[in-house]
Amino acid sequence: TAEGLRVTLTSTLELLQYLHDQVGYSYLLTSRLSQDKVENFFGLVRLSSGCNSHPTPQQFVITVHCLSYYNLAHSVAVGNAESDILSSLLDAGDKEETAKQQLMEKVKVCSEKEGPSASCGSAAMQHDYNTQRSDSRLIYHISGYVAKKCVLPTKCPACIDYLLLPAEQGRR
Repeated sequence: TAEGLRVTLTSTLELLQYLHDQVGYSYLLTSRLSQDKVENFFGLVRLSSGCNSHPTPQQFVITVHCLSYYNLAHSVAVGNAESDILSSLLDAGDKEETAKQQLMEKVKVCSEKEGPSASCGSAAMQHDYNTQRSDSRLIYHISGYVAKKCVLPTKCPACIDYLLLPAEQGRR
């Protein structure tokens, strides 16, 4: 509307005046004042929530964390890196096979020496698993999603009772 345009132009001129006088800017790129990026981001968060277009604050935080990780781990469309570089960095298959081969070599050396050696004992202490626990909110959200997806198609009351908590043990 005309009133909205007047408010927008007045606010932009006041912002330009402040930035010029107080901060020392000589010009203002008004395209940077657009809320399209923010609106697109919130739309993406709502879209990531599936059929729930109004996520709770906890779901919003979890979705933002997941999206920020995804933005770090996906291949870029333009640039000087090949698209398969990130997939090779995220793939742990080769590392796992190499670790198995190294362990088999150590077992072979131990059996040839007729007894355990210092290198055999150190092999048991090395592990390649994550010792940190996931955030409880993330576990709560994912387990709720899985339970919902499993409860909807089933008609078995025992399965439903097994997957769902009683109402008094639900959300805190």
